[in-house]
Amino acid sequence: MTETVQAQIRTAGPRPHPAQPEADTARIDTARIEPVEPGRYVSLPELTVDVRGIMGTISGRGEVTEGATVDAAVAFSALLNRYAGEPVTVEVIISKPKRGNVVHRLVADSTLVEQGYSLPSAQPAIIPDARLRLSQGGVGELRIRSRIRTRLLPVSARRALTAQAIRFIRAALASPDTPLAALPGVDEDQLRLQLLNWNDTTRPYPATLPIHELFLRWVSNRPNSVAVADGRNALTYRELYQRAAAVAARLRAGRRRPVGEPVGILLDRSPDAVAALVGASLAGAVSVPLDPAYPKERLRLLMRSQNVRTVVTRAEHVVGIPVEHREILLMEDIAAAPHQKHERLKSHPPTATLMFTSGSTGEPKAVEIAHKGIIRLVCDDTSVDFRPADVVLHNAPLAFDASLLEIWGALGRGARLELAPPGPLSLGELAEVVRGRGITVLWLTAGLFHQLVDHEPGCFVGVRRVYAGGDVVSARHVRALLERFPGLEVANGYGPTENTTFTCCHLMRSKSDLGTGSVPIGRPIGNTRVYLLDPYRQPVPVGVAGELWASGDGLALGYAHRPDLTAEKFVTPLRGPLRGIRMYRTGDLARYRGDGVLEFLGRRDSQVKVNGYRIEPAEVQAAILKLPAVRQCCVVVERDPLGSKRLAAYIVGDGDGEPGSLVKEVRAALLDRLPFFMVPARIQALDSLPLNRNGKVDAALLRRG
Repeated sequence: MTETVQAQIRTAGPRPHPAQPEADTARIDTARIEPVEPGRYVSLPELTVDVRGIMGTISGRGEVTEGATVDAAVAFSALLNRYAGEPVTVEVIISKPKRGNVVHRLVADSTLVEQGYSLPSAQPAIIPDARLRLSQGGVGELRIRSRIRTRLLPVSARRALTAQAIRFIRAALASPDTPLAALPGVDEDQLRLQLLNWNDTTRPYPATLPIHELFLRWVSNRPNSVAVADGRNALTYRELYQRAAAVAARLRAGRRRPVGEPVGILLDRSPDAVAALVGASLAGAVSVPLDPAYPKERLRLLMRSQNVRTVVTRAEHVVGIPVEHREILLMEDIAAAPHQKHERLKSHPPTATLMFTSGSTGEPKAVEIAHKGIIRLVCDDTSVDFRPADVVLHNAPLAFDASLLEIWGALGRGARLELAPPGPLSLGELAEVVRGRGITVLWLTAGLFHQLVDHEPGCFVGVRRVYAGGDVVSARHVRALLERFPGLEVANGYGPTENTTFTCCHLMRSKSDLGTGSVPIGRPIGNTRVYLLDPYRQPVPVGVAGELWASGDGLALGYAHRPDLTAEKFVTPLRGPLRGIRMYRTGDLARYRGDGVLEFLGRRDSQVKVNGYRIEPAEVQAAILKLPAVRQCCVVVERDPLGSKRLAAYIVGDGDGEPGSLVKEVRAALLDRLPFFMVPARIQALDSLPLNRNGKVDAALLRRG
């Protein structure tokens, strides 16, 4: 028996302004779903979706059986939940439900009301944060209200919702046994566009070689050309090879080291450090770059976590090495030893280096970066167009993944690598290095790029290409630089360490390349693929925010000795359009423009980047809370008076001590335990931490001061 009702799915709020474009609305005049099971069908002669104005609406009027219109309402609410970025409230008002039908069961079963409505099948729909409220309406009336604040969505996202909503609802009604989470959010044409066309990045490159083989080609082709210089001394490609071969010989001498053994490189930025990295690769070792400025306790933690038994260093850094790491190779001794020709190994480990990133549990994670990932980066002719005539600046810390681009990008493409002096430089000192050494290619954190453009723009006079990244790049600064130096190129490079420095890159040669909003992160580089997914790992429509997942040859092998975390972050779906593809979950949000270019939108979790360093505030907070003098703590990122990001810690002491003394005690303790970039620039003692109305620490209030 068929029950005839009227259904309206709508939201409160102002009516859409009549002057708004009709592109934000869609209408199906005769949408009919054929019977999917005996006695169950729906006919919606009028179905309109309108996401204009402050609150979006969907309206329908038709004939249903078994509560199919309620299914349609919940399906649309699930779609909104995917893309709205906030919980969606669904209200169902029904008159005189028949006993035994789906609608009546929904009213009677409080569990379903609390957990989210499921289509009439054995499998529940997954609708996180959606709430259903049911009540009696007038005779013969069924009203369903679904709320979403469309003003929070960009125009492109609203139009994408409009284009997808009707098809999504029809798919939900046509497949009652399919969980709503498993329904695709995009049609076949758009799926093909995103997964295939925009990810068509396959390029030929020597994927099976270890990274030092690219360097050895230039040793043969340009042996007398300068490979590395520091402003005082220079090594040719032949001389650098000889020093690196000496390092490799020492590593292979004595006890028999297994291929792939981790070797610590505890050196400042210097020709010795570059030779040690190349030598470790020649010897079949896995390099573990370590910063001599790290506190001794931090070095002990990093070395112990990866069982580092051998360290290449200089005499002045030996005092910082934990006593249990006794096998120390000094670069002074290696340089004085007679030259030894290196014998190529028959096999090499897949891992080239271990790079540590901050961990939310308080323990750093060692990312296993593969030779293949670095070669895929260096050999990408579009994004890494280093040339033999280029002078490439090496300014990144050795333990930071941007150093892979600088060092191997230069040595793997026959360029000259110019080293900035060790340690952090002032703005004027860095500008003088760029100008005085004739730098043509350099990489800068977004914050440093902005400061140089503001205060030392003249240093870019001889630069051919500047890479900026590690955070959101300002369109105003890019525009100012391009206007001042026609012919200069600015590249916005995006990517986590887990995908080997660059995942995407956007090259800008003129103001027209900037776009209309923020500076885009561009397209995936060669042999790299990206996917924007909703919480159910389904592709999102163009213009809609999704989490960025990376795939391809740049993927790290995982986190060393952390199979649990590796399995959590490096995922291979078993079903759906991406089944069988190994991917890394970046935690970053982005959206596609209509031309396939990606725009970065921010983080979905608490991880932050400050001065290009990826930091988990939870790790800093955990270190502070280990101090007996601290009872409470909150670590946030805020803006300093110049507009740059900085880390700030707000602490509550466990006693009646002076606030100034407590701050000094905490800062001194952190300098002994954490790298300098993880020590908050500002530490402030408070009587108590402010709470919001939900009882949580009000971080926003702390940032406002």
